[in-house]
Amino acid sequence: MSEIVLKTEGLSKSYTVKHKTILALNDLNLQIRRGEFVAIMGHSGSGKTTLLNILACLDRASAGRVLLNDVDVEKLRGSQLNRIRRDKIGFVFQSFNLLPYLNARENVELAMEGSKQSKGERSARARELLGMVGLSGREEHRPSQMSAGEQQRVAIARALANDPAVILADEPTGNLDGKSKGEVLNLLLNLNIKQGTTIVIVTHDNQVAGEAERVIRLAGGRIKSEGKGNLARRKKEFARRAGGVVAGDTLGQPETPHDEPMDRA
Repeated sequence: MSEIVLKTEGLSKSYTVKHKTILALNDLNLQIRRGEFVAIMGHSGSGKTTLLNILACLDRASAGRVLLNDVDVEKLRGSQLNRIRRDKIGFVFQSFNLLPYLNARENVELAMEGSKQSKGERSARARELLGMVGLSGREEHRPSQMSAGEQQRVAIARALANDPAVILADEPTGNLDGKSKGEVLNLLLNLNIKQGTTIVIVTHDNQVAGEAERVIRLAGGRIKSEGKGNLARRKKEFARRAGGVVAGDTLGQPETPHDEPMDRA
């Protein structure tokens, strides 16, 4: 069985609004294996964004545990928590969250500040990652000089900068047109298939979720159902063609997403 990278045990989160307690997550148990691509779906108020924020160490649970590489992050504070966020978690936002006064390379480099790498090493790493996401030659462009799809590619490169244990993405295609959505989705799929990057995304888009390996639906702060997406089948095909090793040379070269429906578990 594959190694468990991210795990929740009895995770609950409650808020008090106007003297009323709202239970956003309710005794939720979840396991993410190394190399998985998992999509989390659910109606507004189902708890999916709350879950993602807790997994990203941007919020704390009211009860339960979050284990990242067997480390209970709910017990961490201060510099230890900051190091976990920087080194083990890559986050991709719907609105990109790039600094407008920095160019693409500088935005990616920013994620590596505080690491032991020299300025030159950070710059080389940023250029390497921008090339990996198909942005060679665009390193010195600022966000205002780039399309929405290109900006999200910069954000993905930034998320990869410290070789994290997991990439967490909140509606990564939500602000993109159809063409850019397909490009970004296939970039994420290729990163997962060919680099083994563990990815968890929250999305309301059935097409995006259908391309994942595993699809989890939340309702009332609990897991309502799980199913398999197209990636489960595609990985078997890649492995068979590669003699058991998932490999390829088209990283960053978008393909057309499949429109096949999800297989229900």
